[in-house]
Amino acid sequence: MTIMTREEQNLWPSFVDLMSSMFLFMLFITLALVFARPEEAKEDGASVELSDILARERAERIKNEANTSRIDALNQMVAEMDGTIIKKENEIKTLEQQNREYKNRVERLGRELQKLNAVFEATDKYIAWQKVQIVELGKKLNRALANKTAELHRVRSDFFGSLLGALEGNRNFEIRGDRFVLPSEVFFAPESAEIGEAGRAALDGIAATLIEAMQKIPDDTDWILRVDGHTDSRPVRAGSLFADNWELSSARAGEVVRYLHSRGIPADRLAAAGFGEFQPVAVGNDNASLSKNRRIEFKLTEK
Repeated sequence: MTIMTREEQNLWPSFVDLMSSMFLFMLFITLALVFARPEEAKEDGASVELSDILARERAERIKNEANTSRIDALNQMVAEMDGTIIKKENEIKTLEQQNREYKNRVERLGRELQKLNAVFEATDKYIAWQKVQIVELGKKLNRALANKTAELHRVRSDFFGSLLGALEGNRNFEIRGDRFVLPSEVFFAPESAEIGEAGRAALDGIAATLIEAMQKIPDDTDWILRVDGHTDSRPVRAGSLFADNWELSSARAGEVVRYLHSRGIPADRLAAAGFGEFQPVAVGNDNASLSKNRRIEFKLTEK
């Protein structure tokens, strides 16, 4: 048996410790090798899971960024819409103000229209009343005119009746409607406007009869005695005092009017007219027709 020296005895524990350490190290290495693949598998699974998480996070981030962009766009749209709404609200307020003003105007116009309608209604009533008054006045005037016409007609009838008595000896007169007709020969010579003696006598009777009839004519009746001169169709002879039958008939009517005025008939109650040959009462050129057309007519009528 070999006896170790003290120096060798002191190295042995260190050797044992070294071997122990090596053994433990080898054991750790072995265990590490044994368990190395499961850990790698775990690490691979973790990497895949981490990638999925990162992908999801990236997708979520992209989604969030897109949503953020959309939100920004929506916010901008909302801001624009808010501006538009404010603008429209202001426009609505303006329109409401205008509407109130228009409403006030319409109300004022309505009140003015009511006033005008009241005026028109009163005017219509007044016009209707005036129409009634006019109708009534017309009726009264018509009655008065009818009465005056009837009175004048009665006076004319009396006048003509009196003339018939005044001219009883003269058979040449004729009553034609509302006219008393005498042949021109009673008063004038052919183509003459100078009243003869027989004519003056006839006119004296007419004047006296008319003066008597005047007393019966109402004072408010505007009447006249119209004297119309007529000739036949034969032209006046050359060298005559008259240019034509118009002038001859007018001169004769004027002379009759002047003579009646000289016998007391007011001038404003007398009128003269000459018709020449243009209003014949008989057609033809025979002596009888020509004689009928040469005439002096007396008409008591209103102006």
